[in-house]
Amino acid sequence: MYGHKAVNTIAPEHVKVYSKEAGLTLPKLLPLDLPIPTGIKCEKKVDGKVDLSLLVDVEGKARNILFVRPLGSDVDRFALQIAGGADRFTPGNLNGNPVVVAASLRMKIQSCLVKSQNGTGKVPYILELSSNPVQVLAPAIEPPDLAVLTSSTFEWKDQDSELQKDMNPDVYKGSLVGGAVKAPVPLIQPEAEYTEEARKARINGVCLISMIVDPQGMPRNLQVKKSLNPGLDQNAMIAVNRYRFKPAMKDGEPIAVFVVIEVKFKIW
Repeated sequence: MYGHKAVNTIAPEHVKVYSKEAGLTLPKLLPLDLPIPTGIKCEKKVDGKVDLSLLVDVEGKARNILFVRPLGSDVDRFALQIAGGADRFTPGNLNGNPVVVAASLRMKIQSCLVKSQNGTGKVPYILELSSNPVQVLAPAIEPPDLAVLTSSTFEWKDQDSELQKDMNPDVYKGSLVGGAVKAPVPLIQPEAEYTEEARKARINGVCLISMIVDPQGMPRNLQVKKSLNPGLDQNAMIAVNRYRFKPAMKDGEPIAVFVVIEVKFKIW
C-alpha cells in the first residue's frame, strides 16, 4: 500500500471510555426482531460468525464498530449494518451515571444467496438474511482509554458488493496515509485467482487497485490504476473487495483513507 501526507482537519473531541472499572454496570443487548424475507429461493447458504469491537454510547447505540474477526464476505456487511443500524442496548453506567463503554460482539449470521429482482442485470444475486442473528455481547478485550465517537450508520450501494461485476465507484472521500494518520492494518488478504486464459498465456505482472478503506475497515471505491489483463484486473478487484482492515487512525479516531493495493500475478 502506498500513501502520502495526511489531510489537516480540526482536532476531534475525545470521550472517556470505560470497561472494567469498579461500580460499572455493563451495557445489555436488547432483543432484535428483523423483518426476514419469506418465500425466497435460496441458491446458496452463506453463514458465518463475525466478531466486532464497539463502543456503546450513553443513548445505547453502537459506535466505533470495528472488525476483530471478519469473514471476508458480504456477511461482514450484514454484521456492520445490524450492529450499527438495528441493534440497541441499555447504556452502561458508572455509579448511576450513563457512560461510554467498550464491548465486543459476536454475531452468528445465516443468509441466503438469491436472484436479484432489480431488473438491471448488473447484480444477478443478492444476499438476504434467512433468520435473526444470534448475538453475544461481552466485555472488550483491548478497550481504549479515550476515543472519538464515530457514526454508526452503514449503507452500501450495489457497486460495493463483492457480487457486483460493474464496479463503478460512488463518491466517498478519504484522507491520505502519513504524518498523524496511521495506516490501516490488513486482517484478511485473499489472493486473486488466475483466469484460465491468463494461465495458458503465462501472464505475469502486477495490477494496481486504488480504493478507500473506510472507518470500519471496509474497501470502497475500487478502481484499476494499472491494468495487467482484463480478466486478471477483474479478479484482482474481486479479491481486494474481500480485504478487511483495522482502519486507519488519527488522534484516536478511525478514519477513511486512500490506499493503493499491489496485486501480483506470477506463474513459476
